[in-house]
Amino acid sequence: MCMEKLLLAQDASVLQAMQQLDETGCKILLWAPEGRLAGVLTDGDVRRYILRGGKLDAPALEMVNLRPHALRPA
Repeated sequence: MCMEKLLLAQDASVLQAMQQLDETGCKILLWAPEGRLAGVLTDGDVRRYILRGGKLDAPALEMVNLRPHALRPA
């Protein structure tokens, strides 16, 4: 799979992010402005956002975990 398919667009809506998660089947999207990891979005993040009353047309960045744990390549 191409890495670009996992990158969340800055202007994506919640619904667009859900469609992207479904299309990739990977259960995670990466938000990496300027090529540097700044946040992640998982299926669970979307589910919790919707259960709290979040809107599907809202910006997906409202759901992004901005404090992801990441490992540096060896």
